Amino acid sequence: KGKLIFEWPGGRRWDRWLRPGRFAVKAILEDSVLDRDMPSWERLVLSWAELQKLPSRWIGALQQWRGVYLIHDTTDGKGYVGSAYG
Repeated sequence: KGKLIFEWPGGRRWDRWLRPGRFAVKAILEDSVLDRDMPSWERLVLSWAELQKLPSRWIGALQQWRGVYLIHDTTDGKGYVGSAYG
């Protein structure tokens, strides 16, 4: 889900011997910088699997939203209408 950034010694060479096998960690990002931007609320349609893996920046944005939403179960056709108020 996230991204580990470490110091790569020796410039642009891609191959490295295991010894000494030490790389300094520069950063550990909670969310991948490759995650797509969150769509506007008019276009936000997510599957159950996508809801389980929301990036934290999306969760932060969703916590600020207020409105009415619909959860539609595609397996049985039932729906749930709820509201969010931040």
